[in-house]
Amino acid sequence: MRKFLPAAVLTTLLLFLAACGSRPSSTAPASGGSTASSVKDTEQSGQTTTGLSRAVPVSGASGPDSGALLTTTRLPDLFGAVKPLAAHRGTAGMLLAFVDTKCPFSNVAIRELPKVALVLQPKGISSLLVNIGEPEATVKSAYASDVPVVYDTGKMTQKRWNIQSVPTVVLLDSLGAVTFRGGAEWAGVAAAAEKELNLTAGSVMLEAQSTTQG
Repeated sequence: MRKFLPAAVLTTLLLFLAACGSRPSSTAPASGGSTASSVKDTEQSGQTTTGLSRAVPVSGASGPDSGALLTTTRLPDLFGAVKPLAAHRGTAGMLLAFVDTKCPFSNVAIRELPKVALVLQPKGISSLLVNIGEPEATVKSAYASDVPVVYDTGKMTQKRWNIQSVPTVVLLDSLGAVTFRGGAEWAGVAAAAEKELNLTAGSVMLEAQSTTQG
């Protein structure tokens, strides 16, 4: 973390370094025409782990086949419109946050993502919450409309994107290549966005700091 961050902001960002084992429903059908398939959790239900090992930029990487997944992953939004994830992508890229409403760390990311989106959107990077493994009624009652939300009530999206815990954040550039994949650790996301957009190091984080304080 950068030393100039005030204590309140630093505490909030440190919370994002934790994650919960993904626990999508084993009986609900998958949304958007997907079929449910079993995914072996690598963490016990309810177990929390630090996200440090996952919060590592993977500059120039494109896995797991992310460009194709953006086109073939078709999920409904809160209004019932079913679109590929690529349809939500901004001109310079996209930030995907895979979440559910059961994990407390996931809920922190859900609350804070609108503030992060305000910083990234003017730079051409869209933000999208992807809820995985929860019933449609739960999803529709849990989210506001300040950040776009799509959802899969089954496990197909979790399996295809190799989501082992929530929250998991994936930052993609305009071509669909992954520039960051890891926990919802916004300092790392900001650094990857700065590199992706050829911006001054620290500039996005300074904006995020100001927005989070507000």
